[in-house]
Amino acid sequence: MKTRYLQDIASELGLPGVSFPNPIKGYKADSRKVEEGDLFFSITGQRTDGHLHLKEVAERGAVAAVVSKSYQGEDFGLHLFYVDDVRDSLQELARRAVQNRKVPIVAVTGSIGKTTTKEFISHLLSAKYRVGRTPGNANSQVGFPLALLSMTGEEEVLVLEMGMTEYGHIQKLVSIAPPDIAVVTKIDFVHVDAFEGREGISEAKAEIFSSPKTRLGVINIQAMQFSSLAEAGDIPKITYGFSDADFVVDAKTQEFCDDKGQKMLIDLPFTATHMTENFLGAVVVARELGLSYEEIREQAKTLAPFHLRFETVEIDGVTYLNDCYNASLESMKAAFVNIPKNLSAKRRIAILGEIKNLGSFSEFIHQSVAEIAVNHFDQFICYGQGCLAMEETFVKKGLPAKFFSDFALLQEHVEKTVSSGDFVLIKGSNGNQLWRLLESKKI
Repeated sequence: MKTRYLQDIASELGLPGVSFPNPIKGYKADSRKVEEGDLFFSITGQRTDGHLHLKEVAERGAVAAVVSKSYQGEDFGLHLFYVDDVRDSLQELARRAVQNRKVPIVAVTGSIGKTTTKEFISHLLSAKYRVGRTPGNANSQVGFPLALLSMTGEEEVLVLEMGMTEYGHIQKLVSIAPPDIAVVTKIDFVHVDAFEGREGISEAKAEIFSSPKTRLGVINIQAMQFSSLAEAGDIPKITYGFSDADFVVDAKTQEFCDDKGQKMLIDLPFTATHMTENFLGAVVVARELGLSYEEIREQAKTLAPFHLRFETVEIDGVTYLNDCYNASLESMKAAFVNIPKNLSAKRRIAILGEIKNLGSFSEFIHQSVAEIAVNHFDQFICYGQGCLAMEETFVKKGLPAKFFSDFALLQEHVEKTVSSGDFVLIKGSNGNQLWRLLESKKI
């Protein structure tokens, strides 16, 4: 990638007369992650203000920082770029970086499965192209543009995840990186506290079709039930799912069939039906971008399990199914029904974290999860305030259940309760950080 200098940034930010010769090695908005040669964006967020960490940033080796015009503090040896709005400036730099690239862009959104689908798409396309993708779940108003600025410039296809917590968020991301192909996974009660149910969520997700550059929509058949998505954008849409869709897959046999009736068996390294459906969405995109079925089948052989997503871990004779990357009503159901049927476990224990950001829907959804869970487990351990409704449901049905709001007490209870021969599902919103139960090495 062509080296960019601070004077290039100054020019793009409309700051004439600045001629700093320093090269930029990276872009950061988290002071704890700053490295030598980085440009730091002093974002003001809910938890902290980046301007308060400029000394730390300088000590870590940053060469410059983008700051608000209202900032009147020290520069700590940094070159400071004064702008009206730091976040807007970050997004504008990312928009310009994308604008100068002439490569296909695939954007993925949805309530559940979007990160996994993005990873599947990236993996398949890497058989034919140099792929740039947003890492992890870098899909926010800050993480998304930072990811774009951090790409090498040598990518031949971009696969980008777009997330939102309110109306207008996805439209903003689309304005930064307008997609050629827009993918929508399933819609569910996620971040529903800012919307009026799933209908409101679907309206916000439909913003992914707001660019005239977008030529094709790839939509999970479940999402097509929402008119805001079905009618969005005057473009063709290809549906995918287990039935009644253009592209379908048999969850048991993993036989894929396209809209022309062509069928192919693909040997996947997982049997979970929701993972297979996400992979189907990736197949549609791969086909649209020129991959043959044989290339897809061969590339599928190199798939590896994703961390924190239906990941099986064996520790001291206990089988843990670690699926705590995130949670919703639908993803909880998917985890329950995809537990191996031939388990010979001594006990089936579910460690369930609350589903966050549900607002007034919280009690109803947690109760709904509990009603399904009772058919799959012998014992329950609940963590997080929203899970009180779960515990109450389990107790009413005469099942052993414990509720915790303190992680240390939860961890202590798990250590005492879980023993060799048990099967344990760990599932909850990422904000619960339930993965710490395994990282502690105490269980």
